[in-house]
Amino acid sequence: MTNTEYLNKILQQEHLDRDGVEMKALKDERDKVAGIINEAFEDSSPSIVYGGSKAKHTMIKSSYDLDIPVYFKHDDTSCGKTLKEIYENIKDA
Repeated sequence: MTNTEYLNKILQQEHLDRDGVEMKALKDERDKVAGIINEAFEDSSPSIVYGGSKAKHTMIKSSYDLDIPVYFKHDDTSCGKTLKEIYENIKDA
């Protein structure tokens, strides 16, 4: 077995099926979190997207998490005026 064949075998074993149980659970959790944030900041209409390895399509079975960046318009202060306030307000929601 060549090094390339070996690495491809490892990558196949670590592949997360886009229609698999793990991905469905991540989508469901993202939808739940997005609903909470949209309800808490409904006047702001935040943009909520996938981030990290999910967005880059580099997730692996043995180690993954869900990064969900939330974006507000640059002049919107209803979510907070500082990064600390924004972080705390999102966490509290």
